[in-house]
Amino acid sequence: MSFLNSLPLWGSLAALGVALPILIHVWSRRQRIEIHWAAMELLKKAMVKRSQQIRMEDRLLLLLRCLTLLLIAVALLRPLFSAGDAGESSDVGVVIGIDASYSMGHGQPARFEQAVARARDVLSTMSEGDPVSIVFMSSHPQILFRGVGYDPGTCNKALDEAAEVSAYPLNLERNLEQLQELVRELKTAVRECHIITDAQESDWQALSDQARNTLQELGEEAHVFLAPVSSVGAENLSLTDLSYAAGALQRDGFARFSAAVHNTGIESVEGAMVEFLTDGKLKARQEVGRLEAGDSVLVSFFTSFDAAGDIALTARLSSDALAADNERHAVVAIRSSVRVLCVDGDAGDGSGDTARGAFFAVRALRLKHADATAPIRVTHVDAAGLYGEKLSGYDVVMMINVADVNPDLGKRLGQFVDSGGGLMVFLGDKVDPEQYNESFTSDDKPLLPVRLIETLQHDDATRGWQIAAPESDHAVAQLVGRLPRDLIAEARFHTIVRAVPRENGESILELDGGSPLLLGSRDGGILVFTSSADRSWNNLPVHPLFTILLQQSTTMLSSPEKMSRGIVGEPATMPLPGRMMGDEVMVSQPSGEAEPAQVTVVDGASVVVITPDAPGVYRIEAEAGLAPVSVAANVDAAESQIRAPDARTLRRWLDGVPVEIVAGGVAAAAVNSRTGRDLGLTLLVLGAICFFVQGLWANHKSRRKYATDTSVAESLQDRQVAAARRG
Repeated sequence: MSFLNSLPLWGSLAALGVALPILIHVWSRRQRIEIHWAAMELLKKAMVKRSQQIRMEDRLLLLLRCLTLLLIAVALLRPLFSAGDAGESSDVGVVIGIDASYSMGHGQPARFEQAVARARDVLSTMSEGDPVSIVFMSSHPQILFRGVGYDPGTCNKALDEAAEVSAYPLNLERNLEQLQELVRELKTAVRECHIITDAQESDWQALSDQARNTLQELGEEAHVFLAPVSSVGAENLSLTDLSYAAGALQRDGFARFSAAVHNTGIESVEGAMVEFLTDGKLKARQEVGRLEAGDSVLVSFFTSFDAAGDIALTARLSSDALAADNERHAVVAIRSSVRVLCVDGDAGDGSGDTARGAFFAVRALRLKHADATAPIRVTHVDAAGLYGEKLSGYDVVMMINVADVNPDLGKRLGQFVDSGGGLMVFLGDKVDPEQYNESFTSDDKPLLPVRLIETLQHDDATRGWQIAAPESDHAVAQLVGRLPRDLIAEARFHTIVRAVPRENGESILELDGGSPLLLGSRDGGILVFTSSADRSWNNLPVHPLFTILLQQSTTMLSSPEKMSRGIVGEPATMPLPGRMMGDEVMVSQPSGEAEPAQVTVVDGASVVVITPDAPGVYRIEAEAGLAPVSVAANVDAAESQIRAPDARTLRRWLDGVPVEIVAGGVAAAAVNSRTGRDLGLTLLVLGAICFFVQGLWANHKSRRKYATDTSVAESLQDRQVAAARRG
């Protein structure tokens, strides 16, 4: 047992308080004056039977009054149970985990500032020399102190210098394992782990089995406190994506990009603005409009490209309570031209109605440009010539009614697509659907995102099928959907190959009979037309839509969308062809500073692997005839969820886990955990109860005594009257 208040002072007052009623009782007995008179003998005889009972009740009442004063006095001492009561050492070891993920930057003051202040409150309860570990938690735990002896000046200075919000998301599992490791290193009798976080729903509402098990073990090894912090208001707009939508990604081309804005708060927001920049230059500005909580909207931007090369794109949202998710970056490679290998499976090369195979496709891609200046440069070969071509020299391979596709060719095409190339397939009368299904494989997996079944013909060849109104959100479908319906209705198809999408496929355009006309892979690398590229199965090649479809599809398949998918805190690979393993290159950071990095080899290719620590564009400049390389990194959009639960909700999420939720003062919770439960309030309540009981009892005794004295006096008077009559 230990006491928070001074034992000599309050113990002396307690002893005096208990002694006071005893002294009054003894003094009252000594002050009694005894007077003998005849009638008293009769009173003594009447009260002799009750004297022993009265003395016992008086003593009990005295004891109750003493107990009342004793309880109140001891309550003022604030008695506590401590670890030292069991004979153990009472030294304390503390591990503090501070959430430093970017959602902690929300609000004014920021949640992170509140978390650091709470950590200081916990540290203020420590004695100098007590072991302390401090961890900043994000995608990777950053250890500030590891089991060092507590020194107020050193700890506060280190927190001042190192405390800042990262651009990383929170990896809860990895950080809990680190906290558990640090707790196990403590050799103190009392071990505590304080986790200070905004307790996002995405991290804490549905704990993974790994996180729950680690918390369970941690709670058995230490007293675990979870202190949630929140900010005033819960409004936040986040840019969750910036992607290519449509158009030509080439010199003198014109393209459309879309930025996705999501309301992650709990209230509607209006008046926000999105800016669109290319290489840091403002190109467009657009209002978002009113956006309800939980809703998203796509904001589109159009831009042209004057030169070839890597272009940095940025979408920037107007400022709000969380700045980290207000920008989105992408890098697109603008080519001087798109290189297309057109493989013609039909030897016919006539004109007009007799034109077959790739005749119309080649002219639709070349238009009237000269080969040297054409935005799309086409190499036209027959099916046999495909085997002699080096596919890496092209951006897109277009196969038109090619009959002979063997597994080796299917594997080559799979490798070409995996390396970023685009594949476009037109079917025709020379295509065997079952043979295509078997031959188009890569690493024993189907390459085509569709399964071809059989050839279908319309009942009325002169009428044919029309293109149905597009329902897909694919860029090609959206383009067709904006064209006049009467124009689209003029395109007729009387023969197709029936096909169904595979797991990785999607139907982009369909005919009015319900059969797919254009299908694609969900990652955007492959397109399959179920009809022909000449007039043998349809009239599309002489329709204006044909040129539009081929131009759009070719530029879309050549767009390098994968370059813009880097996440801050995760490794990103920058390909560096022509450089040797061990070479040192300088990587320019978004801040403008440059840091050295070494070239390594991954899967046979020379690359530099970086781990971005801030959103923006990372560059390796051109040198000695080698091309420059750029990659964009963005914050993880999942971390933009800023709604913080209340303590009751958090307790429900952590039901069954030995974690104490601290909604109020963390310092008081820490002190109480080390010293035991403060019994002061309990003893004070018991003292008040004793005081109330003794008051009722004393009042009852007084009333009973008065009634007894009256009855005795009346009895004595009756006896005196009776004696007088006898006399």
